[in-house]
Amino acid sequence: MAYFSNGSEWQHYYGHYCNRCLNMKDDGYGEGCAIDDLHKEFDYKTANSKGIDRQILDWLIPYEITSNGKNFKQCAMFLERKAGA
Repeated sequence: MAYFSNGSEWQHYYGHYCNRCLNMKDDGYGEGCAIDDLHKEFDYKTANSKGIDRQILDWLIPYEITSNGKNFKQCAMFLERKAGA
């Protein structure tokens, strides 16, 4: 998972991918997605880690460094929600 350095980065990503993903659903306690939960729990804790925990999170939401900053890629678990689903 790419490290989101601020809420704006996460909101942009969420709006572009998570809002359109079949895995982001109402679980009775609000919106729920395992990848979103992992981000919330471990993003900050593993920000400076080089261990397997960081590698797994980076695999789930890959990114590349560009001259404009980070370019966050599609989540490995992304499934496009069909209209009306």
